[in-house]
Amino acid sequence: MIIGDVFKRFAWRDRSGLIWNVVVSESITQVSWHVGSRRSGVVGKAHVQVKDLNSSDLKTLLHLPIARLIDLQVCERAENRGVGSMLVEQVIEECKRRGHRGLEGDLSRTDEGHFDKLKHFYNKLRFSVEFFDTDNPDNDGTIVGKIRIMF
Repeated sequence: MIIGDVFKRFAWRDRSGLIWNVVVSESITQVSWHVGSRRSGVVGKAHVQVKDLNSSDLKTLLHLPIARLIDLQVCERAENRGVGSMLVEQVIEECKRRGHRGLEGDLSRTDEGHFDKLKHFYNKLRFSVEFFDTDNPDNDGTIVGKIRIMF
């Protein structure tokens, strides 16, 4: 599913030489990337929450400097091909183009069992990775950490 209007399409070659189609769509508050082909369908996607730089809304302006990565998914069959790295690099470039000074996101419990892999992935892309204390009574258990990068 593509959210918003398609504003960019490009082809990308993964580490093994396969060429994937990337479709970038945009709505008022979100930019989405979808990676796939006719044969394989969507194998990866990323969604980043962005704010309109022209907004005069004070709340929007106060939160403008840092965009929010709200979803990053890569299918198992496409793992270790560079799809996730390409998606995050595209997200970072778009955030920089829009004038954001950083990007942050939450780590959810759905990746339990892969936290070491997740930490390595984000550290490789220059993010700081913080895992929360699971014994903290304020932690409801769904969000287990945070990632952040400043440009």
